[in-house]
Amino acid sequence: MLFPSLDSLATVEVITAPREATIQEAVKLMTVHNIRDVIINAHRDYYILTAQDLIRFRLEGVGYETPLSAVPLSRVPQVPPHANVLEAMEAVKEGIDYLCLVDDSGALKGIVSYSDLAASIDPEILVETQRIGELFRKEQTLNVHQNTTTQQVFELMKAQHQSAAIVHDGDKAIGILTQKDIIDLLAEAGDLSRSVGEFMSQPLIAISESMTIQEALRFSQDNHIKRIVVQAHDGRILGIVSQKDLVTTAYNKWARLIKDHQEELRELNQILEKRTQTLEKMASTDALTGLYNRHMFGQLFTREMAQKKRYKAPLSVIIFDIDHFKKINDSYGHLAGDEVLKKIAAIALEKVRLSDVVARWGGEEFVVLLPHTPLEGAQITAEKIRAAIEATDFIQPAQVTASFGVAEADCDEPQETLFDRTDKALYRAKADGRNRTVTA
Repeated sequence: MLFPSLDSLATVEVITAPREATIQEAVKLMTVHNIRDVIINAHRDYYILTAQDLIRFRLEGVGYETPLSAVPLSRVPQVPPHANVLEAMEAVKEGIDYLCLVDDSGALKGIVSYSDLAASIDPEILVETQRIGELFRKEQTLNVHQNTTTQQVFELMKAQHQSAAIVHDGDKAIGILTQKDIIDLLAEAGDLSRSVGEFMSQPLIAISESMTIQEALRFSQDNHIKRIVVQAHDGRILGIVSQKDLVTTAYNKWARLIKDHQEELRELNQILEKRTQTLEKMASTDALTGLYNRHMFGQLFTREMAQKKRYKAPLSVIIFDIDHFKKINDSYGHLAGDEVLKKIAAIALEKVRLSDVVARWGGEEFVVLLPHTPLEGAQITAEKIRAAIEATDFIQPAQVTASFGVAEADCDEPQETLFDRTDKALYRAKADGRNRTVTA
């Protein structure tokens, strides 16, 4: 799943005001350009002036001729232009609906709003069953009568941290005081003692509480509105849901989907890794003894021969064969023969170095590859294995012996030639009475 980059979503022609500008100059920008918020440029820092800030200034008696540098404003989070939607959702702060895209030099390259984020999310992955009505709590909505003074409404909005108010005539909701209404009112220095009904937007457009989050987000996108009034089935106004609420819910769902997919992928990778390891082990080892098989031994031999040629180091091979193994199978059964093979494999592994390679060559025959080992050293190792086998109590039969052939590889000797020489040494060991080591 791909996340869009912010520079592909951003508004690059950003309306900004310098921090030295007055509140009145910023309000004029907001009305002329029909925007609800304006970015304040303070060199490498960026702030935001909102309709709620204007309400606060009016109620606190802050004159509109006051410079923006003299009033507290919220700093807008900054992200690099190449960041993606997922990173943007993590960066957005409570109460701030924008991000500034700032490059390494501190230059403003654009802004991204929750509307931009909403438009970037594929509705197919949003919540398709959760209803809008499930998002509401009683304190989320400010309801006022149409005859309430605008001054009183502003005070309520400030106290309850609301950015809009539903206006009623008795029990019937007839309009809404939006951020745009507030900016227009304040820009014209409207009389706040007049009733809010004179400044509200009407008629009130509401959606049903049964609408899904997916449908509500699409509705807000299609109608270019940031806040949606939600109505219950009995006609009551449940409240106002912002596009930010919808995007946050959608993002949480999106993040859960990603997390679930990551968990599934991690589990699948673990399963595949285990299966791969199992298959690799099956392809390279002998099932009975756990030693490398003949195929894998051939690959390791090729690698060690290359090392021998490069570094001029000695390399030797041992081939040994269990004496009278057919007789063991005939007398004690194949299970007893299998136990002999496994025990001899364990003995051989115990008597060699970690750098040596022991493999089952086939049937009752084993092979040992000894890197950096001349003929004399390989003969000593063979004798250690032979003596240990002879001294071991195998139970059935009580004693088992083996015959060994040893050879050192010549520099450019093919594998077939080396193994033929080693085999001939093994046959001489058998011909000389078995249970002995013969060098080629």
